[in-house]
Amino acid sequence: MFLRRAVPLAAMLCLGLTIGIAVADPSSGGTDISVRGLENTQHQLAALKDNKNAQNALVALAVLQAFGKRQPPENGVGRLEYHIDVSPTGQVIINGVDASALGQMLSQKKG
Repeated sequence: MFLRRAVPLAAMLCLGLTIGIAVADPSSGGTDISVRGLENTQHQLAALKDNKNAQNALVALAVLQAFGKRQPPENGVGRLEYHIDVSPTGQVIINGVDASALGQMLSQKKG
């Protein structure tokens, strides 16, 4: 999937991006994710205009940012939080928004 390939590049380029993952109640299947420093990473990727992988990562991070719930900054660093639920049928809900259609759209675009 597009996001799986693009985000590791962003993480390798920018040590300021921090991602924390915590599995919520295992019976609910939910996961909580906190991302700090996304804006800094986006600025660094935007500077790499001739690097297609960096630009793909920038698009993926913009999608990630759109689903995030903005939280107060920590030590001046922006923070986004996500609660992700996956149903037995494969429906993906991110912060209450059905993201299943986005995943299907990206998969079709790739193939």
